[in-house]
Amino acid sequence: PNEVKDKEKKKRIKELEREIEQYEKDQVEKKMEINRLQQISQELDIRLRQMQDDLLLLQKRNHELVTRFQDVEELYEGYLCLSAATVNALGGIFKGNTLVDFICCGVQYDSLTSLWDFMKHEVMQNRGDEIPMLDTIFEYFFHAHNKIYDNPLLEIQKIEIGRLFDEGNYIRGGDSKVSGPISKVILRGFVNLNTGKPIRKSIVQV
Repeated sequence: PNEVKDKEKKKRIKELEREIEQYEKDQVEKKMEINRLQQISQELDIRLRQMQDDLLLLQKRNHELVTRFQDVEELYEGYLCLSAATVNALGGIFKGNTLVDFICCGVQYDSLTSLWDFMKHEVMQNRGDEIPMLDTIFEYFFHAHNKIYDNPLLEIQKIEIGRLFDEGNYIRGGDSKVSGPISKVILRGFVNLNTGKPIRKSIVQV
């Protein structure tokens, strides 16, 4: 009987040892699985933070684009509200019938100079009612054109009221004196930043 009991004990001990061994093995596998899941979790957290950062950046860019297009859309609506004669006269500058056409045409250098020349003609003919709207459109596209380059090429001409009139830099507006100090700016021209010379001279009252 004692031998039988000893055998059973030994058998039971071996079974327990196998169970312990299996338990320890299971524990190791579980730890490995936990570590793997923790690593995946950390990677997902990193990806989530990156996606959140990307989303914030996209939202910021979207807001900037919406703001920009709101500005130019208002200008386009203002352009369409100009007199039929003016819109027809500017047909060679602003070709097409959409906002995109308006932007694509307006930002070009030749369009800027042509629009300024049209404003000059209107001013010299004493037809200045629509100049404020046209000048706002001009300045928007002027600055947009400058942003195409790493270093701006153009600058709106700076004028000091009270400064003596100089034909090399300015044009006399209607009812101006032959010489004397500048009393009013009628239409600002623009200069080449590299040379400092006027591309279009400002029209002033003397």
